[in-house]
Amino acid sequence: MLADVWPGFVAKSAFTFVTADLAAATRREGEFFVLASVAASAFAVSAERAKSGRTMATSKNLLPECGLYRTTKPLPDDESAVPAGLLVYFHNHSDSGLPVVISPEHNVLNRWHFHGPGTPFRGLSWADSLVKLPGEGFYMLRKALSFEGGEWPKASLVQLGYTRTADPILFIGQVRSQLAENDLWFSDRGVGVTRDQLALLEALQIYAEPAAEGAHTTGVH
Repeated sequence: MLADVWPGFVAKSAFTFVTADLAAATRREGEFFVLASVAASAFAVSAERAKSGRTMATSKNLLPECGLYRTTKPLPDDESAVPAGLLVYFHNHSDSGLPVVISPEHNVLNRWHFHGPGTPFRGLSWADSLVKLPGEGFYMLRKALSFEGGEWPKASLVQLGYTRTADPILFIGQVRSQLAENDLWFSDRGVGVTRDQLALLEALQIYAEPAAEGAHTTGVH
């Protein structure tokens, strides 16, 4: 510590050094320059440590949030498993401490199931190449949606799903003519829309009945 070799030295912070006896230090000119060099070295080390701390925090904060994404580049070293243009579920954490991506396995009722531990990776630049997607689920149309062969009116209830290649599909809610129960029905045949048309969707909150223990549910497993 500088206080041990320079009487009167007080460290206010890692970057600010003062002495209560500069006059005495000035009289000892040789000692002053030696100690000034020590102080400069201490400053450099502290600055480097602070810089490293900021870099680590920034890298962690730069990871995308967990959710559905579309890949725009193949995952390095795993190009065949995770190519460009794939729907994936991204986790910014795992048991190994690394982020992972999970490919879709199968689709039930217009929702994908993601199984397994996923593929871990280290490249933050690849994580930045992922494109965030609105979550699967139920939405309301902000405006009428026209498409080849028909039109759905404004405020229609629709379900959003995706192809394996992350192309969005909309399924409109319907009341069946032979109504056995008070349920809405969504076909497994939907209307493909562009990614720009996703801006027409307004998310809705739909109560989901809790799944029974051990039931096979959608999402990540």
